[in-house]
Amino acid sequence: MRMQYVIINEEYGYRIWMSKVTPEKTKELLAWWKSLETVTGMFYDPSSKFPVPLTELTENNRDDYPDLIKENVAIYVELHEDHDSRFKVMGDQVYYHRGYFNINSLQK
Repeated sequence: MRMQYVIINEEYGYRIWMSKVTPEKTKELLAWWKSLETVTGMFYDPSSKFPVPLTELTENNRDDYPDLIKENVAIYVELHEDHDSRFKVMGDQVYYHRGYFNINSLQK
């Protein structure tokens, strides 16, 4: 079974988090994301709220993941606030969580 990566760009702490997942787990993560009411509480360290174990990617451990290349990334998450967090399934589309709101629609 081929392992793939989930990459999370956590914008508050300017950190990158990752996890190796199976293709089946990517489907479970998408269902979890779409039902998520808010991303609040994931700032600086999303590992306690994310449903898979996460590792912070740093200068010290990058070499531990030689297979972390673009072709092996299954999911890319931009994690910031409810109005600008998104979940991209590579080769598919961008998904928003249940609590997502478009801040532009509030500015009238």
